[in-house]
Amino acid sequence: MKTIRKKYTLEYKILSVAVCSQYGSVSRAAQELGISISNFYYWKRLIGEGKLALQKASGPDIKAKELSRLRREIKDIRAERDILKKEPGIFSLGGGRDTSLSGKTLVNFPSGRCARFLA
Repeated sequence: MKTIRKKYTLEYKILSVAVCSQYGSVSRAAQELGISISNFYYWKRLIGEGKLALQKASGPDIKAKELSRLRREIKDIRAERDILKKEPGIFSLGGGRDTSLSGKTLVNFPSGRCARFLA
């Protein structure tokens, strides 16, 4: 018969070791929580060595990553803004020329010829 191994989350391991101080002894805390004493001592040792923690101190902080990403984005936006300041006519319609229909109506538009061309 196969034995089913229990899997505990990282948070559960850390909190269960923290609860040990409330119960006074490791064996009593392990018994109350339904954890084997050997697992409990193993988790306690890992926490003492710093190998079992919610967030590792050596990894970059999430806020620092976000800050650097935002700084890069600001740098890119400033570069785009400077390009647009130098060339204001890039996105204008018609490049400064008069693009209005100026007297021409859609009635005079040769739609029949366009339809034959597209068919």
